Amino acid sequence: MKLALALSALLLGGGFCTAAAAGCDNPPLVMIPASEKMSKKEAEKVTEDVKKYMTAVQSYVSCVQAEMKKQVPECSQETEQEFSGCIEKKVQAAGDSTSGIPLKVLLARNNAAVAEASAVTKWFQAKASAEQVGPPAGPTPGEAPAKQVGKRQHH
Repeated sequence: MKLALALSALLLGGGFCTAAAAGCDNPPLVMIPASEKMSKKEAEKVTEDVKKYMTAVQSYVSCVQAEMKKQVPECSQETEQEFSGCIEKKVQAAGDSTSGIPLKVLLARNNAAVAEASAVTKWFQAKASAEQVGPPAGPTPGEAPAKQVGKRQHH
């Protein structure tokens, strides 16, 4: 019986979070061809696709972080570094309680999107170097769209 209640709470908590972040659409992963040689036209298309992807990831991360601020309004007026620390403290304070699940899910979504964008950036830069493709105009694929929340950044 306790297991069923815990599972129900987990599902309901996750459902709440899904509803809370329903307006945040994680963009599909950009496809960067693995082929050794691309035509100039193909390279330009990949560059444009990466630019669009990075812009979409920036919007997604901003949306997820806005949802986190709604969950924890006392963290919303903090600087970026303070916000990260405040969210981390709230997640740790929630421990294994079901009340912390929505924030944990949002935090995981934020950090996964930032990690994915970083991986795309590295792949694009490696491909661009090999193909001698210039960087796209607009958001620089060489930079993550936003920092991970709740984790220390090592430089």
